[in-house]
Amino acid sequence: MSKRFYFIALSFISAFGLIVVSSVSLSIRGYLAVLLSLVSSLLLLAVFRLKIGKFSSKNILSLFGPTLLLPLGFGLIFVHFPNFSVFFRLLVYIFYLISYYFSILIGNILFVVSEEGEKIPLLRAAQAASYVISTGTLFLLLTALYKTDTYFIFQSLGVFVAGFILSFQVLSLTKYLGSKMFEKISEGSFLFSILLFESSLSFSFIPLKSFSRALVISGFFYLFIGIYQNFLAKSLNRKVLFEYLGVILLIFFAVFFLE
Repeated sequence: MSKRFYFIALSFISAFGLIVVSSVSLSIRGYLAVLLSLVSSLLLLAVFRLKIGKFSSKNILSLFGPTLLLPLGFGLIFVHFPNFSVFFRLLVYIFYLISYYFSILIGNILFVVSEEGEKIPLLRAAQAASYVISTGTLFLLLTALYKTDTYFIFQSLGVFVAGFILSFQVLSLTKYLGSKMFEKISEGSFLFSILLFESSLSFSFIPLKSFSRALVISGFFYLFIGIYQNFLAKSLNRKVLFEYLGVILLIFFAVFFLE
């Protein structure tokens, strides 16, 4: 059977797991969301090992970073927002299925480029898709994180970890340059994580709703990654800067009206 069959099957299995998470008692949904993330990740790694080929352990984050956290982000939606209508739940399931499938495809494209050394035209499309999925996943995770009663310092540490994992793939896809690029990607991811950590600490002293705070920090992630990947691709100019700053201004206006 083809790789596509396994990718589609894995996506439906993970989506079914999300349906189970949203259907059980609220008291155990959080645990099942974590379990869904772990099981989906193990199945994903097994499929790649058996059907695609061996890959370097250092490339796990770049290949599967967003895919590993995507089930957790969606699962926690039903923990903190349990009263969704049937129609909205159906939309979430469909959106998750599509997002998860595309995440697997992105990992496969990066595998072909990084492990096999092939150049394929889908790399730019994969970069854009990874950028969007990573930003969306971070927003879901932070919304759930800020809904908890955890101390702000631990919330900010969670932002640091999520930002590091999610930025890895986007930077890897920006302009793949082989193993020499690994240290630069690590440094970039660490830098973004520090910036997000400090941003989270700063906004913890401002009375914002969890949704608004997650929107702001995710907007910073979008800004930092966007500017840095354009810098790596040597396409950073004034027009690009104004475009990203415009998006940030729109987010702040949205937060103002939401509050």
